This record gives sequence, structure tokens and C-alpha cells, in this order.
Amino acid sequence: TWTNTNAGAGCTPGTYVQLLFQSASALGSETWGEVTIGGGGAVSSSTISTPGTGYNVGDTMTSLTTIPGCTTQPVWTVTAVSTPTGSFVDAAGNRWQIQLRPDNGISILAFGAKNDWTVTGGDAGATNNTVQIQNAFWFAYGSGVKPTIDALGTLGAYVDFPPKVTMSCALTLPQGVWMRGAGRYSSIWKDCDSESSTNTPLTVGDSALQVSCFGSHISDIGIYRGSGSAANGSAMIFSNCIQQARFMDRVVIAGGPRSCLNLQIGWGGAALIGMSDIECGVSSSSSNPGFNINYPSAIIDMQNVIIEIPGNNATPNGMSVTGGRLNVIGFHCEGFSTCIFINVAANNGISSFHHLTGLQSSCTNLLTRQNGSSSGVNVIGMSLGCTNTLNNGGTPTTGNIIGDVVF
Repeated sequence: TWTNTNAGAGCTPGTYVQLLFQSASALGSETWGEVTIGGGGAVSSSTISTPGTGYNVGDTMTSLTTIPGCTTQPVWTVTAVSTPTGSFVDAAGNRWQIQLRPDNGISILAFGAKNDWTVTGGDAGATNNTVQIQNAFWFAYGSGVKPTIDALGTLGAYVDFPPKVTMSCALTLPQGVWMRGAGRYSSIWKDCDSESSTNTPLTVGDSALQVSCFGSHISDIGIYRGSGSAANGSAMIFSNCIQQARFMDRVVIAGGPRSCLNLQIGWGGAALIGMSDIECGVSSSSSNPGFNINYPSAIIDMQNVIIEIPGNNATPNGMSVTGGRLNVIGFHCEGFSTCIFINVAANNGISSFHHLTGLQSSCTNLLTRQNGSSSGVNVIGMSLGCTNTLNNGGTPTTGNIIGDVVF
């Protein structure tokens, strides 16, 4: 945490985002945030959105991005730092600091996390590892070579989750950091039962920074929701900035009443993201789709995705697409009345769907384009299943679709 010890003078009023802060007196890694300048030309409020690492109490910080108009640039002073779980002082007074392995990785166990959640013990019998895991993420984020990746710096590292089940509450996966398990059925990260219905258990990138986040990745892990309710629009994993990455590979997500994934239009000009071998399950009480995709600027490559819900549920869709340029190869759904639902405004999506299947007994429409949604910009081929393989704005097509059909 910090305090504004010099509010500056003569600055142009307004709110400034994407500000990068560093300290001349410390080796701390980059800190991102925003500053509001009041009518008197001085700081009225300031917020850290991505904290840096390696600071000491008393270090002074300034914005590397000059705030316009200031005759005196504002200054902040570090007032507190989180408890360092990756370092310690031994009995002889020697200072020790956890370091990355040669493969650029580090385990959450090195930061004091315990993978001790069990079905019989539940949350009450397990360690809440929120601080330990988040510290590991921030450590990995701050382990690169500065100044920034755009200036030929480096960013990020692997954070390994060992086998068994590790519990925490909501986390932020910073850009460049790889959340990696030992296998999607071996390493499980469980969200705590006490999580608020409106919280996002795992946010990828800095959702407040208003700039793209690069290279975050989730792989070889199971992600499970605790008990409790979920608000409409809530999801296990959310991002409005991820790009230029294989985003997820070999991941199982049990979302409960939440969507498994929510990608929303946000910041930056996202170009390419991808995912493969993803299993998504939501509970029968859910009113949220399995996937919620509204990422108009991105090409989203999906391969081998399964989305399912127990029983037959006509309320949510397996995947709801309101924006994005999707390339889906290999998709299966069970339990949803509509497996994929498309309602895309003009110029917000051009998509391709191949090798789709739906459980015949439980779905009415394998793929539906909402009447009024942009037409003639999507392709379906090599797909079968459900009562209607394609519902094109109210016009159904039954039976196998072998060759490509534009709709």
C-alpha cells in the first residue's frame, strides 16, 4: 500500500490510467495504477491495480508516464508491504529468498501453500491459501527483466500446483504468468465456499488497467467451484484483456452455478487467443451459459471442448457468443437445449464451426443463430446431433451437415 506524500501542482484535471510507477530508491518491479487529478491541479485519488514486488516501506514512487501539465509531479511513499512468504531469516540472521528454478518455475509450496483440502474435511478442514498463491503469482510476474516487454524486457514464470487439492478464495493471474498443474485430474485448485456470488474466482490479467495483457496461461489443472450461489453473468474465469497466448490447455472446470469462462470486450486490441482440451461442467441450477464469449476484436481458436450440464436444462446455452471471430474444431455438449447460441451484431464476428456434436436426447438445437443476428458470416460443417443441427434465425436444418454451410 502507498500514500500520496506530494499531491503535485499545476496538473491537468482528469483521470489517468495505464500509469507505470517505479522507485528510484528501490529495485521494486513495475506497479500499475490510475490517478485522478482534481480541479486544483493536484492528486485527489490514486489506485494500484497491479502491485509490484521488491519494495520496502519508505520507498518513494513516481509515475514513469508523465502526468500532463504538472509543474510538480506527484510522489507516493510505500507505507506497507505484504508479508513475504517466499523469504525468511534463519536463526543465524541470514536472509534467504526463494528463487526461480532453471526452468523458470516455482511451486506454490515454496510460498507456504498446503494442498490439504479433502472431500471429508471440506473447507473447514483445509488451509485457505489465498495469500500464499497470490504471492507466488506476483513473484512470478515480477521475476522478469525490466522495464517492460514492449521495451525488450521479460515477463512472467511458471507457478506449479502439485497433485491433490489446494484451496483459496479469489485470485488474479497476472500477465505473463503460467498457472500449471501436474495433470487436469491430478492437481486441483478449489475456490472457497465462502466466495461472494458476485466475485470472480480467477481473473486473468489486470481488468482495470485498460490495456492488453500478454501471455497468461492455465494448463494441466482442474478448477472447481465451492458451494453457494452465483450472480447472473458470473464465471469461474474472467478476462477482458488476454491476448497473444495459448490461453488454456488440458483444463477441467466445474463451475457449479457459474459459467466456466467469461471473455468480455475490454482493453487493447486483442488479436489471437487459443484453448484446447477443455472440459466445462455447470450445475443443473445454473442460469449462466457454460462459456460466455463477447470478444469482438479477437480470433479465438477452440479445439476439443466439452460443455455439459446434468439432466436437461433449457435455460442457459452451452456457449453464448455475442462477439468474436471463433474457429471451433471439435465441440460436444450435453444437457443444454441449445449447445451454441450466436447473437452477433454486424462486424462483431466471423466464425467457423466444424465437428460439432450434441447428445441427441437432450438438445433441440446444436447451433442457433438468433434472428436479427449478423448473417452470412458464419460457416458450419461436418456436424451432427440434436433435433436441429442448425437453427438459422428460425429456419431449422435436421440431419448431418457434411459440407460447409454458410449461415
